[in-house]
Amino acid sequence: MQTLSSIWETELQKLIAQRIDDLRGQLEANNYETVAEFRHVMGQIVALRHVADELIGDAGKRADQRNR
Repeated sequence: MQTLSSIWETELQKLIAQRIDDLRGQLEANNYETVAEFRHVMGQIVALRHVADELIGDAGKRADQRNR
């Protein structure tokens, strides 16, 4: 049985993945006038991956430790 916390984490992971896909689509369209705009989108993707890959897991571990 999934807990509310695990459901929330799963849904957040889905939202992050969707946002990364949307940003990749923007990069593929390449409608940027400056390199700074392009880099900004790339930075957003990197930040979202960091949240998805590391911070969500770390938060889950901390929450599990608090429940003990």
